[in-house]
Amino acid sequence: KSPEVLRKMERVQEFLGQMDGVGATVSLADYVKEMNRAMRGGDEQHRSIPDTRAEVAQLLLMLDEPQDLESLVDFDFQRARITATMRLSHSQKLAGEVPAVEALLAREFPSPMTASATGMSKLISNMETYLLRSQLRSLALAFVTVLFFMTLALRSIRLGLLSMIPNVLPIGMALGMMGWLGIPLDPGTAMTGAVALGLVVDDTVHFLHHFRERTILGDDLATATRITLHDTGRAITMTSIILVAGFWLLTLASFQPNIYFGLLCGIAILLALFANLLVLPAVLALVRPRLR
Repeated sequence: KSPEVLRKMERVQEFLGQMDGVGATVSLADYVKEMNRAMRGGDEQHRSIPDTRAEVAQLLLMLDEPQDLESLVDFDFQRARITATMRLSHSQKLAGEVPAVEALLAREFPSPMTASATGMSKLISNMETYLLRSQLRSLALAFVTVLFFMTLALRSIRLGLLSMIPNVLPIGMALGMMGWLGIPLDPGTAMTGAVALGLVVDDTVHFLHHFRERTILGDDLATATRITLHDTGRAITMTSIILVAGFWLLTLASFQPNIYFGLLCGIAILLALFANLLVLPAVLALVRPRLR
């Protein structure tokens, strides 16, 4: 019932009302201002918050139906809420405004008072942060795990690091296309990188294993590369095409996260095919690792 606190709530409402996508705002301050205007003859200039706590208490006491305030303030007037309606089409955009709202609340309501943002936009903001962290964590874990087993399989740390180039490159390009195409980060797209990395590494293992065997038999770099592309390249191409076709079938689904997941995984696998057939031989020719 403090006029100072009510004015703070009024300023928060004004800030929210200026945001694109926010409709009406309502709080206890609106009821107090309307009651004050009504008690002073209905003149619009009196639609304001009184100067004293006693006046505010008196106005609230005169409400015909006090239960109207149940959604705005608790019984002992210790906790209140400000409700701001928003257009669902703007919820994603408004989620980006949550930090600014929380900063305003921290300034207007310092300790011992506390204020926090809730609702759809806040939920979306928290979800995006969680999904981004989950994606980065899953990608990092997948990268370390794949690198470890690639090193064991190829019995070479250097070759294990080189093998990650044609795998990480297409994953990064596929994730970059998310931003270019405006594909949102959701539970489906968040796991795209880790899943695709686990699939495309299979082609690299087959290529390098066959390439290593040819060099052990005494073939030079050019001969080993040509024979590997001729023998293993066909199998890599067929398995990749089958995987791409399988994932792109998800684009016929009705659930949008599944559509985006299938589309991005197919793109990543297709890019990985070209990376294994073009980039990997080029890297081997440039670095010339010892495989014997």
